[in-house]
Formats: sequence, structure tokens, C-alpha cells
Amino acid sequence: MARKSLALMFALLLMVSAYSTAYAADPSGRWKSSSGNVFTIPASTTDFVIYIHMTNGQRLTGRGRWFDGQIGHRFRYWVDGYPESSWVDCTFERSNPNAMRVHGADGETQTWIRI
Repeated sequence: MARKSLALMFALLLMVSAYSTAYAADPSGRWKSSSGNVFTIPASTTDFVIYIHMTNGQRLTGRGRWFDGQIGHRFRYWVDGYPESSWVDCTFERSNPNAMRVHGADGETQTWIRI
């Protein structure tokens, strides 16, 4: 009985570990928002630069920062001079590491898809 309990506990630990790993995502690369803008994010575990290519041809440079204790899960970004972009909350979707939900300071929510 002790062996069965130990085996069950080990299996549960593996499942939880796999779920946590699947939830962590790498934001580096190119992303297209539901508004059509394209965002380029470098690999980083600290603060980072985010490049934005707007649908009107304008190019912006923003800054990103991981939430404390949530590297690989959730970050914020902002662009100086654009108050509507201040502290935008980006969270990876658990079911799809190639998509993230972006909640704007204005209350709007978009989806970014990896391209």
C-alpha cells in the first residue's frame, strides 16, 4: 500500500510539473495582434525592449518588464509618449503557448498570435 501511495504521489508530481512547464512560455519572436500591429520581442529573463510595427507603417520602441515571480508567464510593456500603452498586461494562454491575451490600460483586450 505504501508503494502504491508513493507511486501515485510521484505520478501526480509529474503531472503538475508537466502542466507548469506547459504554461511557461517564451515570448521571444514576432507576434501579430488582433489589431494588425506586429511586435518583436527579444529573449530575456529581465527587462527588455519591444519593437512595434504599426499598421500605418510607424515603428515604435517600448520597454517590457516581467511581473515579479512570473517570468515566462506574464509581463507588462509601455511606450513612452503613448499613455494608452502604459502598463499593458500580457498573459500567456495556458492552452496555447503561441497566443497571449493582452489587456490594455483602456480596458481593451486583444489576442497576440506568434507569427
